[in-house]
Amino acid sequence: MSWNGSPSDSAEWFFPTNDNRLFQRLTNLPATGFNARLTGSQPRERACRCRWTSTTGNGHSAVCSLPTVTLCPHTCNVRRPAAHLFRDDARNMTANKNTLPLDHSIDLGRYLPLVMFTLMASSSIVVIEPAPFDLLTVLFLGILVPMGLRIPAGMGMVLFYAGLFILGNILSFTDVENFPAAFRYMAITIFMFAIFLLTACLVYHDPDRVMSAFWKGYLFAALLASLTGVLAYFDLIPNAEAFLKFGRAKGLFKDPNVYAPFLIAPLFYLAARFIADTGWKKLSAMAGFTILVLGTLVGFSRGAIGNLVLAALIFLTIKFAVKPSLQLFVRYVVYGSGILLLTVALLIGALQTDKVSSMLAERAKLVQSYDVESGSGRFVVQKKNLIHGLSDPFGLGPGEEVLEYFIEPHNVYLYILAENGWLGFFGFVAFIVSGIRLGISWIRRHRDISDEYLIIFAVTTSTALQSLLIDSIHWRHLFILNGVLWGLTLAQRRRESATTVVLQNARKP
Repeated sequence: MSWNGSPSDSAEWFFPTNDNRLFQRLTNLPATGFNARLTGSQPRERACRCRWTSTTGNGHSAVCSLPTVTLCPHTCNVRRPAAHLFRDDARNMTANKNTLPLDHSIDLGRYLPLVMFTLMASSSIVVIEPAPFDLLTVLFLGILVPMGLRIPAGMGMVLFYAGLFILGNILSFTDVENFPAAFRYMAITIFMFAIFLLTACLVYHDPDRVMSAFWKGYLFAALLASLTGVLAYFDLIPNAEAFLKFGRAKGLFKDPNVYAPFLIAPLFYLAARFIADTGWKKLSAMAGFTILVLGTLVGFSRGAIGNLVLAALIFLTIKFAVKPSLQLFVRYVVYGSGILLLTVALLIGALQTDKVSSMLAERAKLVQSYDVESGSGRFVVQKKNLIHGLSDPFGLGPGEEVLEYFIEPHNVYLYILAENGWLGFFGFVAFIVSGIRLGISWIRRHRDISDEYLIIFAVTTSTALQSLLIDSIHWRHLFILNGVLWGLTLAQRRRESATTVVLQNARKP
């Protein structure tokens, strides 16, 4: 592929290195036009050679030999080559040297943040089915896949595990009694993995801008759900009962046990922003944090509180283990004490109402009545699920557990073992564990881990552990968080790989 053009034809260029001197040496282009010639850019080739020569005759070259051509920082394998060459102004390029490199294999890169924001902003409106989030997911998949959205390299095994789980669902149809209901249930389950895959692809292709849009959309959805739940709980909006269930706030969700855990990740994000930001940003983070704490409180979800505590322990342990610092420790102690005092103050204020105090006293009991009911309590059903799962390799079938035992076991792993058999159980557990293992592997090899990454990892892990006490197989945010974890980790791997190769080749004589 050859191309001659002017700087006006080029688009933004992200060079994956923090070495300013090397960067300037490799981008010694004149202020006026240049000629570029790219070779070795066939889609199937596993290496590419890029050479550029200035109009004055002074030129430099770099050879990029990467595992796949899509990792090439010069992005030769593109549909619009002119849009991925160099700017003539090195200052514009240097300003972006710390940015994760984009994957320009698709033409809709500038729209991906809008896609992510739209999806996340609608993610808390699930009181109806299909939810707006579901319809938008199908729409965006239908648009982006034909336009070039591709599965990131490195996801082969996790998709294999997802495939095993889906195959386990199919094999479990041998004992199904209500085929239409079972098929619908399985279709919803498969759709959860489509959500996971779409999220991972969006984050991977443009991690910086997409993650910014992700948090903005997630905060919008969480604040909307939380405000609705709080106002409804205190009967401050019309038709408040529509947003409550069993005397607990559920916001725009169907169940308080899904609504409250949904708020944990944005709650952590705002706490981190409160610690890191200054001025009005700190105040706005505190205001948003206050709303989400109240929203979580009126959900009265013991699982959500456990999720919150566990995620905090994971986050803080990794934070100080990876990069120990007395100054950082003191900062977190000071601001953490302030956050804790604010939370306690909100709790004390809420307890002044009989409605909150009585519900909190009821929910604070370690064992609830439905846990120990004779013949149909949670613990009894869990035991029945375990016995049936170990004795039936194929399982009851998708959605059949409730028909068999009349109550869910409140443990997604036992639920899947009973319904989808040994293969489905192995596939789902491997799917969850592979994401956690991916995050641990990345954290162990790097000291400079962002708070954003730690929040995603901590909440994904704590939600997976909370699933020991809840049936989360159709929680959209569980699959969203797993998708973000995979997309972000693989994008960071891409940057690291590209940086290493460029630095090695650029220093060759």
